[in-house]
Amino acid sequence: MTIVTWLLIVLFSLKLVWNLGVPWVLINRLRTNPQSPTSRISMSTSVEVILLLLATGAATVNSGIGWINRPIFVFGLGITCIVFTYIHLVVVGAVGGWIISRKQQPPSI
Repeated sequence: MTIVTWLLIVLFSLKLVWNLGVPWVLINRLRTNPQSPTSRISMSTSVEVILLLLATGAATVNSGIGWINRPIFVFGLGITCIVFTYIHLVVVGAVGGWIISRKQQPPSI
């Protein structure tokens, strides 16, 4: 069952990497073509929540010592990572959007 837990944690981590990349892709799109209509990238929060719950459930059935066998630790670390990626999304999106909008404005005399 530990292999299943590891597999779920790897999938969960890949989803978190996706979350970290989203604001950078959106900023790059805005930078390269600011006049284009905005396009969306799916965040699908339910995917990471389901993966986290499955990993926590799998950690519950594991036996042994180590952090992977402690469901409270797996769940707490997962929630912390999810919150961090969404804070990253907001901060990078706000700062990056502000910087790009400042660069797009004509200089005032």
